[in-house]
Amino acid sequence: MLAVGATVVTGDRWPYAWMAADLILFAVRFLLMRECERTRKRGGTGPLAGLMAAGGSWSVIFGLGCYGCVVSGDMALAVLAALNVAGVVGVVSSRNAATPRYAIFVMLAVSLPFLVGALFSPAPGMSIVGFQVPFYVAGVIIVLLQNHAINARMIRAELDNRDLAIKDALTGLPNRIFLQEKLRGMCSELAAPAANGGRPFAVLSMDLDGFNTSMTASATRSATCCCARWPND
Repeated sequence: MLAVGATVVTGDRWPYAWMAADLILFAVRFLLMRECERTRKRGGTGPLAGLMAAGGSWSVIFGLGCYGCVVSGDMALAVLAALNVAGVVGVVSSRNAATPRYAIFVMLAVSLPFLVGALFSPAPGMSIVGFQVPFYVAGVIIVLLQNHAINARMIRAELDNRDLAIKDALTGLPNRIFLQEKLRGMCSELAAPAANGGRPFAVLSMDLDGFNTSMTASATRSATCCCARWPND
């Protein structure tokens, strides 16, 4: 919408190039995100590097577009560009907190062209806005790093809780909950191809009589041997 406004106000050709590049990058990023989702379901990572490169390219083009809006001298375009830059920088501090270096690159790619344009803009008062941009971006970067630390602690706590839920606290081996989750996931992956005429599959379940008794006896013998070998422990 900002590019459309720049086209109407300025009558130049560069907003058309901005809109064309934005639409192309939108399509590319959408396809890359779909591929990443499909690959993630198969246990892979997908073209994450390409997705981040496309996002970085969008940031550079967006920053150059905002620069064009500011240096045009039209106050309405300058204000809209400032709002868009502030919005992108603020959103990135939360949405991309998991990748802080990439988020900082996006912030700088968006704000630096606007900063230069504001300092040399013929619009009255924009130079004052330009001087305040570095302080605003620096403050949001601090918030970004705090969000990254909070997210990292939450992820570690979630992984620790999951380990406590699916692993035995004494031996560290997977327990019955892990088996059920793994079996459910494997059945879900095999069920769809089998229902569509693919290779069928079966699940075999066995109940071993006296399994707990034999395991208890084996553990008791192991503990007895340890105590006999190290009587003072």
